[in-house]
Amino acid sequence: MYISMRYVGIIYAVVCSVNLIDRCRVSEILDGVAGSNNDDHSCRIMFVALNWMNGVITAILGVTMIARFHSMYQRSGKVLLFLTVVFLVVNITDGVIAAITTRCISGEMLILPGIYLCYVDVGGGALWSTIWVLVTVWEVLALDIALWIAVKHFRELQRHSAGGIIGDC
Repeated sequence: MYISMRYVGIIYAVVCSVNLIDRCRVSEILDGVAGSNNDDHSCRIMFVALNWMNGVITAILGVTMIARFHSMYQRSGKVLLFLTVVFLVVNITDGVIAAITTRCISGEMLILPGIYLCYVDVGGGALWSTIWVLVTVWEVLALDIALWIAVKHFRELQRHSAGGIIGDC
């Protein structure tokens, strides 16, 4: 269930980010903030906040996954070390790339009747795709490790059930 919900959530995040990567409704979010004005700077702030929040949440979920895999593999030190190293490499690289590309973005306010939309121009599009590639590698690795332990578990169950109901007494 955890795996299915995780990957349904990832698909949802990808679909939503494709629709909202260039535009976010600043008027709905900033209307509740006292003294806020809708300008280009607030567009940039919203875009940066949403992207860094995504990175932090992904890191928290990654730590949770490492803890679960560590317990599923009977507290194996090798599995813990391998997952921790891969996780740190992916997340540190993603953080550096995000910091570099955050400096290159610019926001523009689009005013439509009754709504303010942000158009964010992201410089360094190739760097953003590198983040997606690294996160995809991490997720595929996590999926493979989870499937491997599930297959191993089901094989053990079949081996134990092959002995019949009445075993040696």
